[in-house]
Amino acid sequence: MRLALAGILPLALWNSALPAWPAQCPTSPFRRSKPLVIAHASSTYFGPGNTIEMMRAAVRAGADVVDADVRVTADGLLVASHDDDLRSQTGTPGSLRTKTLSQLRAFDAGYTWPGPGRDYPLRGRGVTIPTVEEILRAFPNRRVSLEFKTTGGEQTLCNLLRRL
Repeated sequence: MRLALAGILPLALWNSALPAWPAQCPTSPFRRSKPLVIAHASSTYFGPGNTIEMMRAAVRAGADVVDADVRVTADGLLVASHDDDLRSQTGTPGSLRTKTLSQLRAFDAGYTWPGPGRDYPLRGRGVTIPTVEEILRAFPNRRVSLEFKTTGGEQTLCNLLRRL
């Protein structure tokens, strides 16, 4: 399916495609609703993975849900990043968990994304590793899926959700 290759994973949960459920099992809410299109966090089709730029492009392409991988910074903030090693996204060696948000802001999160023409169009354009709060504020009317890649930020997320 082309959408899956583009980094958007359609959840195909149509009634006709599902087997009959035993009577004692509760009915899934997905059986009565349309499939959701989820923009996978680490996809690099639309932009650098786990960035707001990538998520906005995926929403423009039809995604119902944006997805982010979550890690915790040295100062206890939640940010979106698949890898702890900063080199994979920024080209600079180092461990995300040992950096504060202020230190992370100095890194170019668009640095290693080649773009469709392989000309690295987002280098030096201010693309940053976003905080979970920035993602939630950028997509107030969109479902957001968060996948923790480490432990330790659960209470921080609960506090953030209460505050927002």
